Amino acid sequence: MRKTVLLVALVVSAPHASVGWAAGGAKGKLCGGSGCVALPAALALQLSERNDTFSSESTPKPSPYYKIVIQATGEGHISRTILWVPSKKLWFDAEDLTPPIPGYWRTARATAPALASLTTKVRLFPAPKRWILPHY
Repeated sequence: MRKTVLLVALVVSAPHASVGWAAGGAKGKLCGGSGCVALPAALALQLSERNDTFSSESTPKPSPYYKIVIQATGEGHISRTILWVPSKKLWFDAEDLTPPIPGYWRTARATAPALASLTTKVRLFPAPKRWILPHY
């Protein structure tokens, strides 16, 4: 009897677990020269999505920047590391994909204003002598 109850509990809960996984989840942080702040869950989830439009851009001159790290789960969501250069309205996007693809410079997402509200809590990293780009 005990084995039957356990099996029934697993069968009933399994579909709910897969639905939650498929929906995706994400957490993230915005880091600068003075430390890091956690991103609101909704913003982290939005940044983990692969469905936005952008333009590819050339590598900008080294400038002060922020680093954004997103850890994501679920279909349609990816982990990524972003170097955000607010003064140029650009970011470098390194996505955690299999097989790996090289990162790329691109226009910033429409979420930049939501990120800007967090920048009051963190100072920019200073401009590097040359870009050291993240990769997976």
